[in-house]
Amino acid sequence: PQGSHISGRLSLLWEPADDFTAKLKVTMSRGRMNANDGYGEPYCLNSTAVPMILGVAEPHADCAANMVKAASNLPLAYTVNYPYINGGVPYQKSSLGLVSLNLQKKFGEFTVSSTTGYYDQYHKGGYPGNVDEFAVIWDTEAERFRLINEEIRLNTDFSGPINFMVGGYLESSHRRWANVPDVLHAFNPAVGNYVTSLN
Repeated sequence: PQGSHISGRLSLLWEPADDFTAKLKVTMSRGRMNANDGYGEPYCLNSTAVPMILGVAEPHADCAANMVKAASNLPLAYTVNYPYINGGVPYQKSSLGLVSLNLQKKFGEFTVSSTTGYYDQYHKGGYPGNVDEFAVIWDTEAERFRLINEEIRLNTDFSGPINFMVGGYLESSHRRWANVPDVLHAFNPAVGNYVTSLN
């Protein structure tokens, strides 16, 4: 597989007074690969020298563990009205962002802390679903996941043997996901394309 992954993280700390701190952390990541299944390659058993599919040898594939695999594009005739199809060329795109902000304020023996988080993930891709170079099954996927959360705590720091902590947590999330297979390129008159189902 060919591709690139870039990640970075930023942390900031602000302490304007002895009784207050603010910490901000930001993580970002971006990935691109030339196939949604680029993480794996065929493995041959026994004396097989070339990967086979239904008894037919794959002309451009091999059995070597060399991080190389053969995959075909989806013919253009089957890409009409096909969601996330990228012209029938295998691909993968992903990105994520994670942000957290922690605030702490002391009031004598009491400490109030607030942690706010935000997560945003995006992924889409397409590939031959039968994991070989004959695209008799094709699949595309797309996902968007977002989450925001808030946690508040109150801690005590008394000199005696007993202290306590109380708090609350609130979270809200939304996930949009699609899986769009094309099995054996059978025309689907209900949607006017070769997509087997829309999930």
